[in-house]
Amino acid sequence: MAGGEPPSNVRGQMKYWRDVDTSPTHRAQLSLIPGGSRVLEVGCAGGHVTRALRGRGCHVTAVERDAGLAEAARVYADVMIAADVEAPTFFTTLRGEVFDVILLGDVLEHLVRPGDLLRGLKEHLRPSGWIVTSIPNVAHASVRLALLLGEFRYRDRGLLDTTHLRFFTADSLAELFDASRYEVRDVERVRQGFFDTEIEIDPATVPVVVLRRLMRDADADTYQWVLRAMPREEAVSNRAAFGLRPAAEAVRRDLIRSYSDHTWNEIRGHRTDWKRAVRLSWRWFALSWTLKPLLYLGLAFMAAATVGRRNQAAEK
Repeated sequence: MAGGEPPSNVRGQMKYWRDVDTSPTHRAQLSLIPGGSRVLEVGCAGGHVTRALRGRGCHVTAVERDAGLAEAARVYADVMIAADVEAPTFFTTLRGEVFDVILLGDVLEHLVRPGDLLRGLKEHLRPSGWIVTSIPNVAHASVRLALLLGEFRYRDRGLLDTTHLRFFTADSLAELFDASRYEVRDVERVRQGFFDTEIEIDPATVPVVVLRRLMRDADADTYQWVLRAMPREEAVSNRAAFGLRPAAEAVRRDLIRSYSDHTWNEIRGHRTDWKRAVRLSWRWFALSWTLKPLLYLGLAFMAAATVGRRNQAAEK
């Protein structure tokens, strides 16, 4: 079976299967789980990560609420538990079990009380064990820009998935782990451009002043966080862990590149919308403060005008 190909019994539920080899989020999760670990995987869906963990020599106890998905993933797990992790009886199914790593991949945002689960899982970690989790960023630029347009629409997947019950920013996520008494050790950001998510925003319509404000936020293009956290008995503060953000210059650079690409795609289109090309190139110029966007736009416009005149002459 190919690395990203789902088993036949999951193909009717493709939303719950991912190609682990090409997914930055899943690669980041796996990088935090040593081969050969004893792993509790909460929310295994169709078993794509379960299979990858087994391939790395891990012993995997998988938990899945959906009975159909649990049955599909059973073939990859050493132990399969079909259960709701927020049910009062859930922890009785784990009685006496301890793990090196507990994986909560895209789970916490689906829970009514995520802190309760985090606290309850502590007794099922070895003294040197940790949890690995991935959580979407509701403050991604695409969500914020959509809100400015008066839109907050749930979707079948992504940042505003219809099944999400909780939404996190860097600060509120730090507060969740503070309250649950976990020390966040590693934070990796999975990035996606302002205009590259499932939330469609026309880059030609966003005011420059808004773009300048967003590109000062180093998490504006963070799509998800993937983190490792260890339980603690004493009170902790995780604000600093999330505060060690890469320079906002990276966000600015990627945004300028995005406007460069959008401008050229518009100019090179079969039927160029020159008004839209002007709006895009102006934003490219206003963000980069170089004359290149206006120069290239002017040359492209003159070339198009020359071709137009030649075509008119040929028709005569």
